[in-house]
Amino acid sequence: MQTSLAPDEFDSRFLNRELSWLEFNARVLALAEDADLPLLERVKFVAIFADNLDEFFQIRVAGLQEQVEAGVTKRTPDGRTPSETLAAIRDRAQELEIRVADLFATELIPALEKERISVVRSLEGLEPSDLTFLDQEFAERMFNLAEVKRDDHSAIGTGIVDTKAGATGRGRFMLNQQRERIWQN
Repeated sequence: MQTSLAPDEFDSRFLNRELSWLEFNARVLALAEDADLPLLERVKFVAIFADNLDEFFQIRVAGLQEQVEAGVTKRTPDGRTPSETLAAIRDRAQELEIRVADLFATELIPALEKERISVVRSLEGLEPSDLTFLDQEFAERMFNLAEVKRDDHSAIGTGIVDTKAGATGRGRFMLNQQRERIWQN
């Protein structure tokens, strides 16, 4: 026996793939919030959380946005359309981003500063010797940047490749424009 769902009902027997993935990432964030873990482990979990969320928006949210733009209204097994899934993602991702920002600002930054570890948010105000050191570190040890382009030749982000290690590296592409577009819908 098959039942039809009203447009605003969701079938709780099924998990939404994207929302389930966000809950997985919420568990990563919960590790960062665990005050019993060493400080740098907590910072590492924040980085993993952020990297995961970036990739999620690049792949899954971008795919959903393309479905919405193409007019796809087919419901997934949990009963959501792509636009309903995007709305749920927007709400949950905003909650998670508020949590991580609060954690970083109120707990992790002060704890790092207590350990004499500074987070540099701007180059303004740094001593010339600090700027020289950063320039050398970047040139000698860090990354070469490569711009990634879409088929229409518009830039979609910057990839970072570690050439010093001799590996091709793993590119990380930031699509903040994609997030902003989702938040506006």
